[in-house]
Parts: sequence; C-alpha cells; structure tokens
Amino acid sequence: MNSKEENVTRTNDEATESKLAAIQLGLLEDDQLNSLLETRNCKIVKEPLIIRGTVIRAKIIDQYLIREASVTQIVNLGCGFDTRALKHPEKTFFEVDFASVLSEKENLFGKPVNVNYCPCDLESDNLCKLLVHAGIDVNKPTLIMAECCFMYLEINTVRNLQRELAEMFKSCSIITFDAIKGKDAFGNRMTDNLPYKMPFFSHCSSKVDYVNIFDKFKCVDSFNMLEAESRLSDFKQTLDSKCMLDELEEWRIISGHYLFCRFLR
Repeated sequence: MNSKEENVTRTNDEATESKLAAIQLGLLEDDQLNSLLETRNCKIVKEPLIIRGTVIRAKIIDQYLIREASVTQIVNLGCGFDTRALKHPEKTFFEVDFASVLSEKENLFGKPVNVNYCPCDLESDNLCKLLVHAGIDVNKPTLIMAECCFMYLEINTVRNLQRELAEMFKSCSIITFDAIKGKDAFGNRMTDNLPYKMPFFSHCSSKVDYVNIFDKFKCVDSFNMLEAESRLSDFKQTLDSKCMLDELEEWRIISGHYLFCRFLR
C-alpha cells in the first residue's frame, strides 16, 4: 500500500468514527455500525462541527436514494464502510474501493447477497472493465454514488471517468459530495494542511469549476453544506439540540467548501 492509498484509506476510518459519534448521540441509525460501536465499549468523541457535517451528509444522500427509488442498480465509488446496501436489499450494489478496504469491510459486516465487491484503484485500474467483470448490467438505469471520492483524484482521472461512465450506461445519474478549495483564506489553509497534493480539490475554486468537469452530464442540482442544512428543516431542531454549535461563523465558512451535486445523463 502506497502512502496516498494509506491516507485515503484513513479517511474511511475517520468517517466511520464520525458516524459512530453521531449514532451515540441518536442523530443517525445504523444497526451494522452500532454493532461495531458495541464491540468498542467506549464513547467516541468528535467535534460538533464534524458530527454535524457527517449527519447532514448522510441525510442528504439518503434523500437522494429515496428520490431514485425506481433505480435498482447502484455503483458506490469509494464506498468505504458505507452500509446503505444493507438498508436497501431491493437494489443491487457494486461497491468500489481499494481491495484492503473491501476485505476489512467483509470481515466486519459480511457480504450481503445484493452486494458485488469491485476492488479498484480509480487512478490506475479500468473501472468499467472491472464492473463488467463483476456482472453489472449496462442496460439498466444506474445510479453512481461518489461520496467524498473525486476530491482525492487527479482532474483528468475524474474527467475521463465520467466520460467512460456516460458511454457505458444507457441511462445513469451521479450523486457527488466533495470538498472544494473555494476562493477564501480558509480554502488556502485547507490546501496548506493537506497530507499530499489533491489537484482536483485545488482546481475547484467554485461550484462552476466543479460542475464543468462533468461535461458528459447535466447538473440538475447543486448546493453547499449550509444550503443542505436548510433542506433538513424538519430535522434541524433535533440536530441543534443534540449537536450544539458554539462557532456559528466557523460552521458557515467551512460548510461553504462542501458541495453536493446531482448529474443526469
């Protein structure tokens, strides 16, 4: 495992820890991750800003899955320990990540009958060939999930990947969630603190920069984390009561650097 793979893999561990912290607060429900929490028998401590972002991210992606109810085939890029396949047994999932991550995931949770693992390094492997080998049906409407995935890749990798996916499937949509650099001082600090170069992240100074990379798809929805929070108005009171924020201005600045998008082909 090279250093970049180690760093990217570590983000899965951090995301899992954040979800466990949210589960402890009663902000997320996840039977599989809860069983992992029970084996640890300790309290997971995370900053409210991180927990809040984790919960909003999970809720928004779940809303998208409900909206795409008619789609029965899902490709989850950089899936990590995501457990949505277990919550949607009616759908077929193709879960894509490093072989080491998928192996650990299977050891922890097993492999449901509706899941096909697709070990892949998106920078060097041919994803489309691997998906075909895993048994994907290119004629079925397909949803591509890419949650905190593209931001770790090279710009041309993402550009070429979306073109290949557009050519591969008769009908597909993409849901993305990524950090972007933006144009403020905080974005510069984020760049300075990166453990390695992230050209895609650094390239995206705006929503327009991000969306333009997906030139084979039409962006039909895009909004940042703060705007996402407003879409969860029915849940916001619960979120505020269980995850209070002292630094509202810091939250406003940070949330502006995280972007949700939905693309259609």
